[in-house]
Amino acid sequence: MVYNPWLLMPNYPTCVFCNKNDSPPDKEELLAKWIAREFPDAKWTITRTTNGKPDLTFITTNQFGAVTRKACRRCNNTWMSKLEAQAKPILTPMIHGRQFTLSRPEQLVLARWATKSAVIYDTHMKVNEYFFIEDDCQNFYTHGAQPFSDSAIYLARHDELPSEQIKIAETRQTGTPQSPYTTSDLFYLEAYSATFAIKHLALQIFVLRRHKELRKSGAISVGVPDFWRERTLCIWPNSDSVMWPPPVALDSLTFGHFANRWRSPNIYSG
Repeated sequence: MVYNPWLLMPNYPTCVFCNKNDSPPDKEELLAKWIAREFPDAKWTITRTTNGKPDLTFITTNQFGAVTRKACRRCNNTWMSKLEAQAKPILTPMIHGRQFTLSRPEQLVLARWATKSAVIYDTHMKVNEYFFIEDDCQNFYTHGAQPFSDSAIYLARHDELPSEQIKIAETRQTGTPQSPYTTSDLFYLEAYSATFAIKHLALQIFVLRRHKELRKSGAISVGVPDFWRERTLCIWPNSDSVMWPPPVALDSLTFGHFANRWRSPNIYSG
């Protein structure tokens, strides 16, 4: 009898990042346990908001309860674990609201961590339609976990702490930009925003999906109203160091506006 060694290899679900099926799926938490352990006596009320409407609330301690098994063990134990270790010493003082200067390399680490967290959050949802398609996840992996070119990532300080010590808000938008653009498929857009608030730190990623022909012209230019200039810091794209936190903090009301500010149909500039 002739044995085929390939028949003896385990066949696991395909990893959302490396696109391989030779490593078993592993449990990846949306927010690492070390974040909750920064506040060992706290009970965390997790409130998830989708399109401005709360759709899930639960209370937990020491962990956050949101996990996915779409990544394989190899990815989880290598580059994902390394990225978490790089982000931890940067995120920790921000969560506690301490003032310091963020260098450009530190901003890039946070931008990579935010992008990974948004993808994990999107893929943990039990729905058939994810915003981040296979090409997005695999390009993120093959390009060394670099943030998407058509994206913008912001930081804000959240000082008016309600009972929800963790907030997760998600918005999605589809359609075409305002005139002079047309309604042709070439100008059809999909936009995604995920906003995470962890104690004093609010972090937001905005991603735009354009037609491949439009992507050839280079990255987008994202414009925001002047109201946000003293309330947020843009860390991607950015080439300068920034001082954390911004001069003006968010309260519960302005956090809601912050999380939902990309729901306007006029989301595209350039």
